[in-house]
Amino acid sequence: MSHAASPHPVEVEASDLLERHEQLDFGRGAWSRLSIVGLQEGVALLGWQAGFDSPCELRLRDDSDAVHFGYALRGRSRCRIEHGRRREEHDFPAARGHLHYGPDSRGRFLQHGEYCSVSVMLRPALLRAWAGEDRALQCALDDGHCLAHGLHGRELHAVAQSLHQALLPGAPPRHALWLQGQALAFVGLCLEAGRDGAAAGLGADERRRLLQARDRLLSDLAAPPLLADLAATHGLSVLRLQRGFRSLFGCSAYALFQRERMHEARRRLLAGEARVTDVALELGYTNLSHFAAAFRREFGLAPAIVAGRRRA
Repeated sequence: MSHAASPHPVEVEASDLLERHEQLDFGRGAWSRLSIVGLQEGVALLGWQAGFDSPCELRLRDDSDAVHFGYALRGRSRCRIEHGRRREEHDFPAARGHLHYGPDSRGRFLQHGEYCSVSVMLRPALLRAWAGEDRALQCALDDGHCLAHGLHGRELHAVAQSLHQALLPGAPPRHALWLQGQALAFVGLCLEAGRDGAAAGLGADERRRLLQARDRLLSDLAAPPLLADLAATHGLSVLRLQRGFRSLFGCSAYALFQRERMHEARRRLLAGEARVTDVALELGYTNLSHFAAAFRREFGLAPAIVAGRRRA
């Protein structure tokens, strides 16, 4: 199966790439070695080494339903990612990391020269559980698409390097707990780098305006303001407001509002403050089925079950 650069490169699925990586043929003058270690259910560690004498393009459809955390130790990769109507082109250089989540997204990756990287693939449900109160990450997962790149830091590079060394052929075997601990540290450092980088891209004044806009947005969880009014009140355009929310909080203004509203609904139900119908009405829902559907999307449970647990 050849994936050398051509006018019409073959598209492969991520699952097929992982299952049959030993059979991959990238064409003349190319070599590739992929190491995969399953750390636990829903968590996999990957190490990739490759060399390409001439440009090689791989088209990949992501059917993995996983969040990908990657770090390039040598070489660089250029890619174009398509997810629905979104079209993004990026350059992933050496000594930089990235995270990507985009179920059923399609990517075109151009490689040339030597390349070496490590990656951790993580099921979204696990990441949600481990992320805890990281609202920005939770919102990004809710959006069904997130991409951060240019992640860097001395500690992140060191952990990526240690994982790479452990995956080399002939390397002394490491304990499974060491591998899992290093992989989770790698994920945490990627998230920290992404959060710090997003915030650093905003000026102090714009950051202040966005924080004020967030406070206004969440001041009444029963009635969200119009985005145009919210932006105008804080001296921002709607475009700058939306971009700023994604950079600072990791999601759109509406996604942040909806998440906070559902968490407030859950708090009230667990506290036994009101019946499900009353909580729905208090939070601006006139249709109980719409409220129940939104609650189920957020927590995977019907609100009546949560209310019943409190009474039990």
